[in-house]
Amino acid sequence: MEEAQKRKVSGHSSNGIAVTAKAEAAARLKEYLALDPEGLLGGSGAAAPAHFSAPPFPVEEEGEAEARRALAALRDADAEDGGWHHMRHKDVLDMAHLAVPGTSEHRVRFEVELPHPVEHLVALLHEWDLLPSWNTTCMDATVLQAPSLWEALVYTAQWLPYPFSDAQVLARARAHDLADEENSVLVTVESEPFPADNARTQPDWTATLPKAIKSRRVVDVLPGTCFNLICLPRDAAGRARSRAEIHVHIDVHLKYVPNALINFVLKFLAPFIYSTAVKILDSHFGGEAPSPWEERMARQPELFGLLTRRVRDVEQGHKAEEEERMREALTDA
Repeated sequence: MEEAQKRKVSGHSSNGIAVTAKAEAAARLKEYLALDPEGLLGGSGAAAPAHFSAPPFPVEEEGEAEARRALAALRDADAEDGGWHHMRHKDVLDMAHLAVPGTSEHRVRFEVELPHPVEHLVALLHEWDLLPSWNTTCMDATVLQAPSLWEALVYTAQWLPYPFSDAQVLARARAHDLADEENSVLVTVESEPFPADNARTQPDWTATLPKAIKSRRVVDVLPGTCFNLICLPRDAAGRARSRAEIHVHIDVHLKYVPNALINFVLKFLAPFIYSTAVKILDSHFGGEAPSPWEERMARQPELFGLLTRRVRDVEQGHKAEEEERMREALTDA
């Protein structure tokens, strides 16, 4: 019983994919994983046919619409300029902030290129409960509910310097497969209401919430918030590359946010989280001994096996495009 509860809280439900996958997609996924090219999942290593492409993540129509809205918001934030305050950290992390006029809403945008595959970035997000182990400013990160491998309800608490109250978020995250259109995995995040104390019935996960929620300020994550993790062409040495585009739209429920708090987030917190995440990516993937993230990835082939194959489809597309450009260049010459 204890082990089953542990799997549930960690987002490792053994039947999660069956909850959302349509029969056809599930059958195709099973067929593809059985091929197990290169034996990555512990199989025979039989090579997959060259024409066989991995199926996309199973998604419902509503989830697809949500992904489109988030991607549109991300592109709007990229195109808009009026009112945005731009800055750059160490010539690698682009940041922009906008206080939405007449509201208590704020929008923040980050963009960074990383010498790591998309799968590793997804692992950092998917294993949300490991966040406090590397981000010391995170006070709590709990997966309350995981109805499928592609969706989770999470509680997160973030430390803020005195005299500001620590912030907390209750949000639902969903992964969307945009490999065919955008060469990316898109993770949308949107707040859900905290259960009312006087409600007649409470969700099962309510008991998992910390008592400290009464002393923390609720921050609402608004629609359009997303992480767009893009698979880039490999570099000249054949190493994987990716780009993370992050758009955060929040309501802090404060009519006035001091510049000191905004500067803390943009000049300290965001660069700190970025630098620490890079250290984790550099030191905890590909080593002799498997890291906690790699161990969990190995235990979830139905997620990370499929993700790896979707990324390879994208990389094959990049390779084909490069070969076509080379042929055209030779023809023009």
